[in-house]
Amino acid sequence: MLLLDVIQAGGGFILIEDTVQCSGRGLLRCFINAALKRGEDVHVLGFESPETEVCAGLDSSCVQRLHFHKGFPDPLGWTRRSSFTVERFASQHITQLIKDTQHAKAAVLVADSLSMVLRHHDPVVFCQTLQELRQGGVIKTIIGLLHSDLHQQGIVGIVCHLASTVISVAPADNERHSVAKTTRRTKSGKVMQEEEYFSVSEDATLSVQAKPRQPGHAQKERDVSEADPTSNLTFNLRLSEEERKAKQKVHLASTVISVAPADNERHSVAKTTRRTKSGKVMQEEEYFSVSEDATLSVQAKPRQPGHAQKERDVSEADPTSNLTFNLRLSEEERKAKQKVALPFVFSQEKKSALLKPTPGSGRIVYEPDANDDFDEEDPDDDLDV
Repeated sequence: MLLLDVIQAGGGFILIEDTVQCSGRGLLRCFINAALKRGEDVHVLGFESPETEVCAGLDSSCVQRLHFHKGFPDPLGWTRRSSFTVERFASQHITQLIKDTQHAKAAVLVADSLSMVLRHHDPVVFCQTLQELRQGGVIKTIIGLLHSDLHQQGIVGIVCHLASTVISVAPADNERHSVAKTTRRTKSGKVMQEEEYFSVSEDATLSVQAKPRQPGHAQKERDVSEADPTSNLTFNLRLSEEERKAKQKVHLASTVISVAPADNERHSVAKTTRRTKSGKVMQEEEYFSVSEDATLSVQAKPRQPGHAQKERDVSEADPTSNLTFNLRLSEEERKAKQKVALPFVFSQEKKSALLKPTPGSGRIVYEPDANDDFDEEDPDDDLDV
């Protein structure tokens, strides 16, 4: 079951969403109890609950590894009775707090109310703090409780996007159970989703059972990545049969003529854009006037004085005109280039020295050895006629 797998494995950023109709505080205690039984140090930022309520029912042999940082009942520090306030929710403060009270092993950070922090911090700064804590190396797992009905859905969506696991709790049909909708995203990008019934006992033990399927409903896919990606969109990406037929009847214009007033009252300006079958686009601006007998008079639009004439064919323009470096040589650079002696080109003096004949050059001297088989007869005497 997915919920049990998340509690037993831990790791990443786990977000529990609850509402006034169904509290997620019991499920949060289950996560704390499971982390303590794994031998991990747990640091709880208590903004809404006292330490006695958080520790109630936990395994007494593991409670010494739980470090409670008191924020209740004064999370804003008005009466200065809290050791940790909402204002100190920053990566440097939390990291130093954990380093001062833990061993070398990475710890688990639990916030019993992220809503309290979000109400007094900018959402952007809040998200940056969570990212810094995840990447700092001191904290292995972050578990937070968020009251989703206290915030705008956009802010809730941003926080859920940061989480590797989101657990949304809701009331069930019977009072003994609640419904947990667990969405888990793995490192490979695969997303798994499952709805289950759960209940929490007084000793923070979690009981989970599969949610019974409604009769007549099709079986839902557990793997959301394999489901239809357009099923939960708030807008429609598919065309109906009527819309598809209407789309096929639409013909895009091959020529667009935009008219505008000219400087004088007798003419108007027409900007004509034409697209040929080959894909070439031609564009031109012209003056035009229409007489009473529907006769069109057209003349070229005069160029603005002082403006250089534009090239119609871009391919004929100078390709080096807009470069940030110079491809041309000055007269001094050209002369210096001509004086450079290339390493594999011989000068006339070097050629003469190499080709000048010397005494004894071109002669082959052969001294036969005693073991050489030398035949004094001419091997080609049969060729003499």
